[in-house]
Amino acid sequence: MTLYQLLGVDASVSGTELGRAYRRRLRQLHPDLGCAVDADLVDAAADLAAVQQAYQVLRDPARRARYDAELEARAVRVSECRPTRSRVSIAVRVHPEEPRCGPVFTAGPVRVAPLPPSPAR
Repeated sequence: MTLYQLLGVDASVSGTELGRAYRRRLRQLHPDLGCAVDADLVDAAADLAAVQQAYQVLRDPARRARYDAELEARAVRVSECRPTRSRVSIAVRVHPEEPRCGPVFTAGPVRVAPLPPSPAR
């Protein structure tokens, strides 16, 4: 989840709209406003801290530019990880936290189909 999704805004949002979205999310999550029941207070506090951290990054133009560049670089890395077509079927489960190339996946059972006979020359 990106910081923009955490605040519920688009990446192209202005600073004024960013502040409005931040205050809206604070009202939704703040425990003193009675929005969370006792069992959810711990989760609400963690979500509240995450929203505050997201706003701290996105309200500063320099930090926001660095974050946007990092998001773009991550998107490029993910697009470079597209699988190639091969004759071997492998069931792969990718770790949900880090969608990037590298040793963060586990392979399931491998089923290999026999190759067709080569044409006679």
